[in-house]
Amino acid sequence: MKLGVMGGTFDPIHKGHVRMAKAALLEAGLDQVLILPDGNPPRKQPVATPLQRLEMVKLALQSKGRIQASEMEIRRGDGHTADTLFKLKRVWKRAELYYIIGSDTFFWLHAWRTAKEVAKLCSLLVMMRETDRVEEVEREQQRLFETFGFKSRLLKARGLPISSSLVREALASGRDASAYLDAGVYEYIQRHKLYGYGAVKVP
Repeated sequence: MKLGVMGGTFDPIHKGHVRMAKAALLEAGLDQVLILPDGNPPRKQPVATPLQRLEMVKLALQSKGRIQASEMEIRRGDGHTADTLFKLKRVWKRAELYYIIGSDTFFWLHAWRTAKEVAKLCSLLVMMRETDRVEEVEREQQRLFETFGFKSRLLKARGLPISSSLVREALASGRDASAYLDAGVYEYIQRHKLYGYGAVKVP
């Protein structure tokens, strides 16, 4: 079994995240993709609570079949990617793990304290941005393999020009964010007044 794993804060989950998961599923022939919102990310202070972020992920994936939300990191609280992958290896004993990331994270992998452990536990599926130069990403790909043993594949599909911070800024300023979000996620944000939604009245 080929199992895709996608971690992140998802504050909130947006169409770019879902596109990445779909591309990995199809291009790498994965059997399933698990999306795991961070419980207590070490370098970020999320705006929404862990349970709110998990609920939004579930809403975004309602009709996505083999792409599903996992509560593993929410239940555990904080921890490193290596810990999550090790636990998944114990649960899915025969699965090949594929960690799905964007090129922004890919370029920071060399700084991860657990990089060598992660490299032993999974292969990488990397989605590039439209502005990325393939030769630069391929150089990093070679460097990570030589330094840590990372096996990686670059996805053909490119990422959407969306970030969670862009979505939060749009919501806080009263702009329409429907182009960035699944309808169910947008309704949830409106209902719970998250990210400053409704604070600014647009004439």
